[in-house]
Amino acid sequence: MKFIRLIAGTSMFAAGLFTVALLTRPVSNTPVQSSKPLAFNQSTVAELAPPALTTQLADKINTMVEQPIIPAIQPELSRQLPSSLVDSAPPALVVDKYGNLAINRKIMDLFDFYLSALGEEKLEIIVNRIKYELQQQLINPALEQGLTILSGYLLYLNEITQFKYQHQQHSTGDYLIENVIDARYAVLAARRSFLAQDVILAFWDQQDQYEDYMLKRALIGSNINLSPVEKQQAIAEQTAQAPSWLVEQQYRANQLNDYRSQYSQLQQQGATDQQLSEIAYQEFEPAAAQRLNDLTEQRQLWQQRLNDYRIELQYIISISSDTEQTQQLTNLLRQQHFSNTEVKRVSALDTRYLQNNEP
Repeated sequence: MKFIRLIAGTSMFAAGLFTVALLTRPVSNTPVQSSKPLAFNQSTVAELAPPALTTQLADKINTMVEQPIIPAIQPELSRQLPSSLVDSAPPALVVDKYGNLAINRKIMDLFDFYLSALGEEKLEIIVNRIKYELQQQLINPALEQGLTILSGYLLYLNEITQFKYQHQQHSTGDYLIENVIDARYAVLAARRSFLAQDVILAFWDQQDQYEDYMLKRALIGSNINLSPVEKQQAIAEQTAQAPSWLVEQQYRANQLNDYRSQYSQLQQQGATDQQLSEIAYQEFEPAAAQRLNDLTEQRQLWQQRLNDYRIELQYIISISSDTEQTQQLTNLLRQQHFSNTEVKRVSALDTRYLQNNEP
């Protein structure tokens, strides 16, 4: 078994979003025959879940975390960040008055900050960067606690990556609610296998509340024993029992969707910039409306920069028949137009753009 295919795409699993990702895919029209909540189907999980991690693999992860950083490479770890991380920084961790690591979301954010560069660097280098960062911020006992969490987090990511692969291999394209629930059960079980309960709550508590809420709504919507009126009533009862932060988030999401719909409609009708700007003030408090208008302006400026860049990009493509030379000129052009962080984003956008605009 190859060691951790951690992965482009695994950050989604790091955030516990596997279930939400499935909910965004088309769900089969197969109805739910009962109004009772579905029980976790552990036999189905057993068929989809990856094989147990071998002792050799677990030892390799633990060794990677526990072995000392070679002194000779420490200066490189502090200076030579991959290009995608140059203009940003990991969060600062917190230690309590007893020297223990404060367990909060910042720990996972720090891990994910460095893991996001996977593809630019090997996993071994990234793990050493994380260890070096922990050593810069922490001393024992907090340092040992941070390293223990890192080891468990990597093992969790590996298991979820394997589960994702197995799920794709067995997938028939139909995303039944039962399968979504089974997938969620497997994710939760993987967390409990490698991480302490306080860490799990700190990393994913709100996300889990949101996923539970969305799954219950999906079950209500697919229940053929309920009339449309009964479904609305059930959703209303569910919302009344939901955490206040989640209800507020849903309200703001609906409000934002209404704003975007109005904005798009007026834009198509030829509204002026001033008229478009006023929509935000009709829907939101003044401070929020100003932020929204500022964001809209930033997006427009970004799109203009992207358009200007692509005019030059098309010229480069048209005059150069040498693939290597074209790539070199393209890299130089991106550096002229964008920051180091933006270059990575533009590179990803160009992949689809060039596929759709082949000569």
